[in-house]
Amino acid sequence: MSARSFVDTNVLLYAYDRAAKTKQDIAKKVLQNLWWQRTGALSMQVLQEFYVNVTRKIASRCQRTKRVKSSRSTRSGASK
Repeated sequence: MSARSFVDTNVLLYAYDRAAKTKQDIAKKVLQNLWWQRTGALSMQVLQEFYVNVTRKIASRCQRTKRVKSSRSTRSGASK
């Protein structure tokens, strides 16, 4: 039986972080290897930390998008 490798929250986060392309590529390869070898392990704490961080980033990106859209519509309305 192969030894288990514990996956840290940061590895999961980097696998989904498009802004850090090099780290994303490495994290994806690590996770793929662990998946195919069936040697990766996660804890509930890691999953909870991943969820909190991902949902915060999504929420903050949505708020920024709304602000940008709002400022664009305000500017385009002012120029008419």
